[in-house]
Amino acid sequence: MTDQSKNLSPGNEPIFIWVQYKEEEINSCYWQVYKQLQLPHRLFSMFALSFSVAMGYVLLSPESPVSSANTLAELMQIDYLPGLLIAGVGIPSTCMAMVYLLLHHLSQDSFRKRPNFHFPMMYLLYPTGIQVQFATGTGMIDWRQFSLVLETGESFCLASNINDVFVLPKRCFASAAEVEAVRAILAANSRNFKKIGKDFDATSIVYEKKAISSVMIDGEQFSIPDMLPPPGIIETPGLLQQSLDDLSINASNSTNTSSSASNNAIANTDTNSENSTNTCADDAKAPGSLPAAKPDIDTSYPPAQALESSLKTGLEVEVLYQTGEIAQAESIYFFRKRLVLLGMIYISLALLMPLNFLALGYVWHLPQATEVVMGLYQQFVLLLVPIYIGHAVSIYWNIMQRTKLNDAAAQVFVFQLTEEGCGVRTGERYVVLAWWHFEECWETDEQLMMLLGSRGRTMFVIPKRAFPDRLGLAYATNLLQRKIKRYKVLA
Repeated sequence: MTDQSKNLSPGNEPIFIWVQYKEEEINSCYWQVYKQLQLPHRLFSMFALSFSVAMGYVLLSPESPVSSANTLAELMQIDYLPGLLIAGVGIPSTCMAMVYLLLHHLSQDSFRKRPNFHFPMMYLLYPTGIQVQFATGTGMIDWRQFSLVLETGESFCLASNINDVFVLPKRCFASAAEVEAVRAILAANSRNFKKIGKDFDATSIVYEKKAISSVMIDGEQFSIPDMLPPPGIIETPGLLQQSLDDLSINASNSTNTSSSASNNAIANTDTNSENSTNTCADDAKAPGSLPAAKPDIDTSYPPAQALESSLKTGLEVEVLYQTGEIAQAESIYFFRKRLVLLGMIYISLALLMPLNFLALGYVWHLPQATEVVMGLYQQFVLLLVPIYIGHAVSIYWNIMQRTKLNDAAAQVFVFQLTEEGCGVRTGERYVVLAWWHFEECWETDEQLMMLLGSRGRTMFVIPKRAFPDRLGLAYATNLLQRKIKRYKVLA
């Protein structure tokens, strides 16, 4: 039970929903979010590129009849108008339409590419944030972490970015009144709340929440009449508040992600027919969690148990970072990871320039202009070198400045290393990450550095001094070597 749940008033209970997703719901919401956040930029870029190439050919190519016009008055003659419209409007519009259709087609794979949505997910919506549990973890996310919240006729779409979207189908709520309550929470707390479409109070929605009659936990059946707690009982979660953004130790790469430990939940569903769906949940608590005081409410209420962590046994390490420890890890990370990525970007940009000039020269039939540009390319590269160096130095300087802020606001972090995953706790914030979230682990003489994701955008640092003894350190290194794909010992 958290302080958040203790402070809930009877009129301010969290809203609980259990979701078994449909493919079209995920695909539709991801597409709507992409349309708002990225599609305009993609279409504008395609328009600018196709317009410049088409108009450049029409105006500059010796084979184009329009190229013979020397003044604006000559260019505006009726004979040239069809060619200008085709080059300036027709070709860009066609290219934009093709890009639109291609991106829409790619968005239809959103469900298939995200296995977490293939399993049941549970949500608890508070005025301060949303608690999520899915197949590989659990987490608490503040509303401010979502850059965009969309409401469609069928769903609420909560997006941190185009690749991190949570979908709350309206059919999973109990009634139109509960949908209105969720809408009020999102509108009041979201930085950017938008409505897409028209029919937001669709009477055709069949609300399924009341159909969930019970939850099975460890083989025992718990009845849930209309998904409401018993009279006088306030529904509460069993997890401590979690936020990966607040727990990220990599100060230069605070990634707004949240994930959770494995739980298989099964709900018996009474759908006014003889068919039912069963789900079961694991109620084991995370190691190292504080002993529970005698509850002043009924904590055996199934949704609360179903949302508890499944981490069972392992090693708990408490860390209070010393001055310079984070800076040391950041410096290693920068020169071994970030600088390599920056170098690849710099080289790619430098190589794309001559390729673009060659392509445009070929399209416009201007080989002489291309030769002139290529002749100046050596000077262009020499100009880019100090710019690239200055850019890399500025990034490194900003990272080091942020590490000083981290040192000034040092707080205790608790890492729980288990066979199931890695739990990280600071204060009342807690997050559990399955091991497959970690792509690399680096070991130095003084630290263990765990990198999240294929690009290592977030990093967890555990100083070796924090382990209780050599046996504990040996257990941790053996566990990380077995669970993380790439384990490197840095000289």
